[in-house]
Amino acid sequence: MNLQESISAFEAAVTRGLEQIIDAALSDDLTPLGNLISLHRIASQVGAGGDSPDVVVFGDINHFHTFNQLYGHDVGDAAITRVGELIQKSFVDQCQAQAFRRSGDEFVILLSSPKLSEFRARVPQFASCSFSIEGEIRETAVSFGSATSKGEIGFPDLLARA
Repeated sequence: MNLQESISAFEAAVTRGLEQIIDAALSDDLTPLGNLISLHRIASQVGAGGDSPDVVVFGDINHFHTFNQLYGHDVGDAAITRVGELIQKSFVDQCQAQAFRRSGDEFVILLSSPKLSEFRARVPQFASCSFSIEGEIRETAVSFGSATSKGEIGFPDLLARA
């Protein structure tokens, strides 16, 4: 390998490493979803028209505080992980939505209004989210609320309405 090839290989390795660091910095630690930083990066595009999302969905795990106190934080983390996986499968993969874990047991999903009916058709499966931990089957549920921009409302107001 000559000097130019070595330099090119080094540059490619650095670029891959930086991409991995950026991906890790924008990914949630418990779910396959984006994190709060990632959400903030895209929030300004909500309702901007074109291909930008114009629907904000807010979801949280029902009675999570009690669930966490009753079963412990490891079980609570497992519930968050399972819900994140279901959101990824049902909404990101199937409805072309973008999804994020905002904090704790709170999730934000961004999608375009033509996908809202498809989204709503998938919501009932979240009435009972089963997961296995420590050899036991546990169940939790998620509630969702949504708000649509219609070109006149920005992300912060939509999130508050959702």
